[in-house]
Amino acid sequence: MNDLQLLLRGRMMVLAVYLVVMGGIVLLIQSQAAISDVGASFFPAASAAAIGFDGADHIYHTAPHLDEESDIANITTHRDAFLAFDPETHRLNKRLLPVEILDRTDPIWLNAVQQGKNLLCQLGAAEDLRDDQQPVQSQFVTYNEFEANRWGKAISVGGVDLLQTYGSFWRSIGASDADADNPKISWKHYGTQGSFQNVYNPKAKVILAMSNWSPAAMQADEPVEDQVPLPELRAWSDVTFLEWEHQCQLAGTSVKDLRFVQRSSVVNIKSRRVAKTALAFLQRSYEKFDLSPEMSMDLDAAAAILGTPNGKGVAWLLLQHKQQFGPRFIQGVTVYKGDSSDDDDPEEWALFNFLFRIESPTPATKTMLSKWCCWKDVEDGD
Repeated sequence: MNDLQLLLRGRMMVLAVYLVVMGGIVLLIQSQAAISDVGASFFPAASAAAIGFDGADHIYHTAPHLDEESDIANITTHRDAFLAFDPETHRLNKRLLPVEILDRTDPIWLNAVQQGKNLLCQLGAAEDLRDDQQPVQSQFVTYNEFEANRWGKAISVGGVDLLQTYGSFWRSIGASDADADNPKISWKHYGTQGSFQNVYNPKAKVILAMSNWSPAAMQADEPVEDQVPLPELRAWSDVTFLEWEHQCQLAGTSVKDLRFVQRSSVVNIKSRRVAKTALAFLQRSYEKFDLSPEMSMDLDAAAAILGTPNGKGVAWLLLQHKQQFGPRFIQGVTVYKGDSSDDDDPEEWALFNFLFRIESPTPATKTMLSKWCCWKDVEDGD
């Protein structure tokens, strides 16, 4: 064999090794994509690093930047989930691990109850607070804030999801399930890959928070050297309000008509622990909408739901946009699983939904809150 033949054989061997290595990489990427594909109920479109084994399942809402908690405080990691084989799709799907019922003295429970009561006091007594004690109003008041903060918009339809998963609730309020009445609006931030996806129905006076990953939560998984600056417009409450106001303008309805906000398919482990504990304390089981009575907000269980990472944003939505909403109060919350869940599905297969009912405050509201709130302590002269 001459030198030329040896050279050619050597190059062919190098090429063969290269092709084998590249083929292995492609297969690895495909397998990771299949493992990570858990459906829109769990993960929106996001970077592989955010949903792979080395990433994290982000909460569906991160507290606004004016809240006591930081934007990156509440993250559910991959350790809170497991892989299960789906015989219908022949894929490995990620399922959430069950959570335990908290003790009444557990700091997680006590903190949720207290934060929920604090938010209710602000909602119910805002007219009694001095100007310097009023919740700070949002600086974001115009729709062009999205472009200024490098957010991109996508529109899809939400009617199919509503019928399959939330049909019982939807029919109970006489809402239309037509796609035209239920636009699913997704805002995605170009730099951080944060995304907020909600269904807006101004005619039915409803917002369904579907899949929400804050810019800060997305950046929390990135190495420090790869992190990018957070946008000023980054809170769920601000993004959701601007889109709600826009959709109301298109529909010819009033912003003030908002009556229901639902945090859908809650995965945050702290929120799930509190919800499971609230049901247990009330001696209720985890049921579909028709079998799930509303919790009155004078109950510690209801206040705790509002005080979860997924609940607080609803209060901040109203508090930080009081000038636009006027006086509004959260009168009750319903915790239920979707219609598409099997009756015997465990909680890790049928995710919690938190449905908050919003009304104008009544004289009974202040009576209810008088046992929690110290309005006299904040009046002028005291």
